[in-house]
Amino acid sequence: MEKTRKIKLTKALWMIGLFMAFVSCNDDDNEVVVVEITEQDVAEVIAASLSEEDGGFAADIDNLLEEVEEDCGYVKTGSLTDQDTFEEGYYDVAYELSMEVVCDDANQFVQLNYSYKNKREADLVRLSVDSEVESEWIFLDDGELYLLNGAYAYNGQEAFKIRDENTFTTALDVSSNTLMINDHGDFLEGTLAVSYSIVSTSGDERAESGSLTLTTTNVGLLDISSFEYLYEIDIKTGDVQQIER
Repeated sequence: MEKTRKIKLTKALWMIGLFMAFVSCNDDDNEVVVVEITEQDVAEVIAASLSEEDGGFAADIDNLLEEVEEDCGYVKTGSLTDQDTFEEGYYDVAYELSMEVVCDDANQFVQLNYSYKNKREADLVRLSVDSEVESEWIFLDDGELYLLNGAYAYNGQEAFKIRDENTFTTALDVSSNTLMINDHGDFLEGTLAVSYSIVSTSGDERAESGSLTLTTTNVGLLDISSFEYLYEIDIKTGDVQQIER
């Protein structure tokens, strides 16, 4: 009788062990692998939000310069679309905008107030983007140049086609009161303050702030204090280059 009880107990323990092994295997199969959001990922997202060729902030400024008038009392509200198709993708942006020219008592142009909202869909070389932007800028006349003072808030989702092909949800705030451009939309000098929060679908997240300082025409150096490297961003093309500190 004692022998039968031992055999039954051994069988029960064996069954429990088999069940635990099965559950463990299933847990491994269902485990979500958290893919780290890298410095390079962050730099690429910021570059895509700024790049003229990708329909980002620099394209917004270019569109404004094509619309702008310096006639006193000039006011415009309305909508605008901007699309481009190229060999490796496309972008499509829809704007709701408002412009107002402000003059002094002598009817001399002083500044242009510009605000807009846009929605952008883009299929780019490195990633695809679905985003919304709210932005307000003051263009101060400085001879043949404009000094930009303002900010924009970007909220979007980016799906990478490179590296780990991760998908991010991003909130990005950019502001400046030192940004100098010419009437062709070239970025000449100044610094953009940048803060971001990025969450990946796999559960990783980063939230930091830093700066993008123009070093040459249309090219800025992204400096986030926690980053191991600096990142050179071409605001026109969106190209990103890793630089040693």
